Amino acid sequence: SQLPNSRWYSGSGIYRPVHLLIGNSAHIRWQGVKITTLSYEPARILVETHAVGGSVKVEILDQGRVVAEGTGNGVELELPEAVLWSDETPYLYQCRVTLCEDGIVQDQVTETFGIRKIEWSNQGLFINGKETLLRGGCVHHDNGILGAACYEKSEERRVRIMKEAGFNAIRSSHNPASEACLLYTSPSPRDCS
Repeated sequence: SQLPNSRWYSGSGIYRPVHLLIGNSAHIRWQGVKITTLSYEPARILVETHAVGGSVKVEILDQGRVVAEGTGNGVELELPEAVLWSDETPYLYQCRVTLCEDGIVQDQVTETFGIRKIEWSNQGLFINGKETLLRGGCVHHDNGILGAACYEKSEERRVRIMKEAGFNAIRSSHNPASEACLLYTSPSPRDCS
């Protein structure tokens, strides 16, 4: 902080939110729910849950309505009449995973996801079978004159401006993207714009 710098203040110390996780002995591990698209015709997903103790129930919600459900740590589900995710229509679902022990809810995690199968070859990049050209830009972890602190509204604004300018991909330079930036690169489940 004592050295002159030609860029904006790059930050030091804690400049992103910090959380203390407290839970029961029976719990779903932090970032312990993984959702993988197995196919898009028909739409089939795999929900893997890393939990300690209890039994796992998985529900897939479309705008608050349960459209598929199952039980277990590794559940394959088919979503009837699924709306596929694309860079032009980023439709999202929610996956609610509930961990119960002796009939009592011990933990619950809700993850947002899109149904998308990404494939590439010397023919190009394909999302759900459709060729997709990447139009990307590079962003740094800071928000210009606001500095290195992570402000959710600033992250949302930056992503919105890039989308309005025609970008469909973001490279987060040599810095890990903040959770707020990752959140705003995926619109709400009801937003297809």
